[in-house]
Amino acid sequence: MNLPAKLTFLRKQKGLTQLELAEILNVSRQAVSRWEAGSAVPSTDNLKILSDLYGVSVDYLLDNGADDFRGNTENHRQEEKEQKWPESKKYRCALGCIVVLIMIIIGLVCSVLIPMRKQKQEIIPIGAMDTIIDDDYPVYTFSFDEG
Repeated sequence: MNLPAKLTFLRKQKGLTQLELAEILNVSRQAVSRWEAGSAVPSTDNLKILSDLYGVSVDYLLDNGADDFRGNTENHRQEEKEQKWPESKKYRCALGCIVVLIMIIIGLVCSVLIPMRKQKQEIIPIGAMDTIIDDDYPVYTFSFDEG
């Protein structure tokens, strides 16, 4: 199937008239008619918009050997899934790392706070402390007087 036939087929499949498609692309109805007749080719920008609108790749539109519309759509969907997978994989990996870091921080905080709470000691003023007088030590006197 060639480009004009594909453009006609896809437009009708989408349920659009030439005028409606022309309004979407901001071109004249005659331009759409010339594309479908094969006397003109859409610009690169218009091909990109058409491929997005119809859910097919630009390669499919331009490749005269690609006649299977359904297979191309499946390939296009598969490509989209493959493009989204790395992003979701990165997101999951980042989320997992964040969860692990939070668990490590909680573990460290708990390992510091719990022992401190158990070691809590009562504060006693110095004046209230009992003093022990131990007289077992020898007492030496020192004097500067000769004698």
